[in-house]
Amino acid sequence: MKKYEVKFVSTKIMRRTGGFLLSTAVFALFQIATTPNASAGPLLASNLITMAILGGGGVTIGGTGSVITGSIGAYPTTSIIGVTPTNFSISGGTVQSGGATAMSAQSELGTAITGLSGLTPTSTVSSLGGLTLAPGVYSSSSTMDLTGTLTLDGGGNANALWVFEVGSALNTAGSSTVNVINTGAGAGVYWVLPTGSGSAVLGSNSTFLGNILANQSISLSTNVTDSCGRLLTQVASVTLAGSDTIGIGNSCSGILAGSNGLSGGGTLTTPPSGGPPVVTPLAPAPVPEPGTVMLLGAGIVFLLARQWRRLIAQCHLVFAPDLCRTAREVVIDGCLPVSTAIRSIRTPDLRESQACFAANRPRNVAPRWFCINRARKPSGIGLSACATFTTPIRTVRRSAGRGR
Repeated sequence: MKKYEVKFVSTKIMRRTGGFLLSTAVFALFQIATTPNASAGPLLASNLITMAILGGGGVTIGGTGSVITGSIGAYPTTSIIGVTPTNFSISGGTVQSGGATAMSAQSELGTAITGLSGLTPTSTVSSLGGLTLAPGVYSSSSTMDLTGTLTLDGGGNANALWVFEVGSALNTAGSSTVNVINTGAGAGVYWVLPTGSGSAVLGSNSTFLGNILANQSISLSTNVTDSCGRLLTQVASVTLAGSDTIGIGNSCSGILAGSNGLSGGGTLTTPPSGGPPVVTPLAPAPVPEPGTVMLLGAGIVFLLARQWRRLIAQCHLVFAPDLCRTAREVVIDGCLPVSTAIRSIRTPDLRESQACFAANRPRNVAPRWFCINRARKPSGIGLSACATFTTPIRTVRRSAGRGR
């Protein structure tokens, strides 16, 4: 018996793909519908977010061995003191003494400071050492000081937002530490020193996290690390003493990988009618357990591969007209769903206008042959439309004395 292979695509897969695409479309429409408005954007806009260091009064990098991940910009004072590789190394960005990007970043910095300063404080705090703080807005009418360790606990919210509104100055003691835990790539940490506030000074060997947005100066002693954050000033300078590490992008690691320098946590909206920008915290999102994403991905791949093999085994069809020459009628019990869509079919012999298909069942079960008489097809289904006819037939019976 001569067999001709039928190439097909399983409608089961097509249906599942269709369901996935429909779900994606609904989610996209929901996202569009719930967007605050067309002018909403990230807290740090497109030019500012590229900067690891931006000095309104210039930038000075002294000593040796500082490591910068991201761009260094200076505007409107365009002086950058320090050279590579003697004073610092840089990756993931460029050195920009003035220029359009630094100028735009400076404007975006002013907008971000205004928006973040406008948030209503949830708590007042001046001494940060030994505290564990949930996401929120914390303010001080005078200085904020850190001696020891400050822990910022996201509580399982990957989009956690912390804003520190500093009244006069931000000071961290030597060997002090800021830790960020239980959050994810959508988080944001902002230390805001607006106009009228003072300077930020980070002590030697301190470990800091987050973005300092200041009107006045930012000064770092030696061996200061802010591996996931930025140093940004409007009118005064940014100064590094040497062997300091500042980074965004790939510099962020662990649970903060992908946070782009802890620049998330909210959106910044400029009202269409003007007025001050408005910061809106992002909706909470769960933090995946370690390894969850990898395990989920592996599980999906395994299930898809297994299901594909089962579908191929169930729906592989062979065109065999010889079996159907004596069959005159096949009665289909019930209304069966279309289970395969055949992409192409070679039919050199359609004798007596009959199509015959074989469905190979899984697990080495012997093939079962099903014959379909053209006359019994639903109206409107022609021979050329065999691809859309229900196959394989799960429940069939032949008229007594007919067929094989």
